[in-house]
Amino acid sequence: VNIPTNGLKPDRIVEWVKRFRQNCPDCNINVSLSLDGFSTTHDTQRGVPGNFYKALETLRKIQENFGDDGKVLKNIATVITKYNIDQIEDFMTWVYGRFRTSTHTIEAARGMTRDDGVKILTEPMLRKIQDNISPIYSTPWGMDCTAGETTLVIDYDGRFRTCELREPLGNIKEYGCDISKVMNSEAMKQEIAAIGHGYKANCWCTHGCWITSSVIFNPRKMIRSVYKGYRETKRLNHPLAINE
Repeated sequence: VNIPTNGLKPDRIVEWVKRFRQNCPDCNINVSLSLDGFSTTHDTQRGVPGNFYKALETLRKIQENFGDDGKVLKNIATVITKYNIDQIEDFMTWVYGRFRTSTHTIEAARGMTRDDGVKILTEPMLRKIQDNISPIYSTPWGMDCTAGETTLVIDYDGRFRTCELREPLGNIKEYGCDISKVMNSEAMKQEIAAIGHGYKANCWCTHGCWITSSVIFNPRKMIRSVYKGYRETKRLNHPLAINE
């Protein structure tokens, strides 16, 4: 179960996670907290004064209540926009050294935005961020994208696509609203082939939900990547000394 949250109601999040753990003891729970930058940067991007410190309180309470619970994972999700692009590398380094999270996903803004000019992230910009942060944080992406195989997007009007970042392929009404027919359609097969796989993929992914799905359905590659990431992290010898 994935629980995306802006962190504005810390006690409510803790309450719901406790209910899940009590009623579904075998269920894995991922609390995904939105955190886009330092203090006022985060508040400006989210449009809610004080959101930054509320989010940190949520993270603290999750750690206090479930820090030793292997079934409860913590993720930080950051959306790159015109508001935080200049501090994103410092922010990612701070998160890495300050918090004990399972993952930190970075995404481009998508869909409709409150202000104009928010979507500024380009592929060269993303690659530069990756190159600068990878010595301490990440390894090259090598998963096979499973968009169209394990995931499907259906728009409000019935149009469907493999991913929110890809173009529509048709309308589910053309297939009698039968999802199995949509998933096995020729249009879907051609789209999957066009996306490609692994290092030869023709699509550079910034969609955390689809990346997570791809990781889940690539267990062998996931194990190799985790081991490689562990070895690279060990080379640091000690945690980053980052103050509060």
